[in-house]
Amino acid sequence: MPLPPPAPGQPAVITGASDGIGKAIAFELAALGRPVLLVARRGELLEKTAEQIRARHGVDAQIRAVDLVDRDARRKFLDELAEMDVSVLVSNAGVVTAGLWHGRLDPALERAEVELNVVAAYEVVLAALPKMLERGSGGVVVTGSIAGNGPAPITTTYSATKAFLNTFAESLHFDVRGRGVNVTLLAPGVVHTGLLTGPLTRVPGFLCATAEQTAKAAVEGVARNKLRVAPIAAHKVQSALANYLPRPLWARAMYRFYGGK
Repeated sequence: MPLPPPAPGQPAVITGASDGIGKAIAFELAALGRPVLLVARRGELLEKTAEQIRARHGVDAQIRAVDLVDRDARRKFLDELAEMDVSVLVSNAGVVTAGLWHGRLDPALERAEVELNVVAAYEVVLAALPKMLERGSGGVVVTGSIAGNGPAPITTTYSATKAFLNTFAESLHFDVRGRGVNVTLLAPGVVHTGLLTGPLTRVPGFLCATAEQTAKAAVEGVARNKLRVAPIAAHKVQSALANYLPRPLWARAMYRFYGGK
C-alpha cells in the first residue's frame, strides 16, 4: 500500500530526532512535503533542527522534548501520541553501550539502554498504530540493527535490545499485512552518528554508512513496504553472514570486529 499523502494535521513522528539517523530521516520526510514532529531529550537541538527543516522545506516542524527513559514523561507523551493522526512513525530513539561485562559497565546505564531501546521503542509503536489501522493507511519504521541478528560481544546489551526490535518489526510487518499499514525494519550496521564511542570508533570506514544513506533507505523502504532494509552493500553482506554463519563463528567475528582480542 502507498503511504498516505502529505497532509496538514498528519505529521510524521520521529523519535531520536535531535541528531544522527533520526535527524536525517526527518529531513528526508520533510523533503517529501510531510509535516514532522521531532521527539528527543534535548530540546535545544530539536528546535534548531526544526528551524532548519522549516527554512529548507517549508513544512510544519514541531518538537517534543521528552526523556523517553523517564516513565512518567514517556506516558504523558504516549497519551498525546495515541490521539494524533500520525502518517508515518519512526521509532528510532536508542543508545549504545560497549564494553566487557567483567570490566566497568554501569548496570544503571545498561538498564536505561533496555528501557529506551526496547520498552520505549515498543510502546511508541503501540500508541501510534491503532489510529493507522483504523484509518487504513500509514507507515512504521523501526530502527533495529545487524547487531541484533546474532550474538555481539562487547555490545552485549545493545545487541540484545536490537534482537527484540528486529523480531518485533519483522513480525509486525506480517501481522498488519492487508490492513493498509506498511512496517519496515531498518537494520543497518555501523552508521556515522554521535552514538559511536569506544571500540565502535575503530570500525573501518568502508563498513560504515552515513546517516543520510541510512535515512534514504528507511524512507524508500517503508514507502515500498519492504520487510527489512539496510543502507549500503557492506551492511547487506554483513546481515547475510549473520544469518548463515554458525553462531559461534559469528560471535567470535563480532568480538574481533568490535575490538576484542
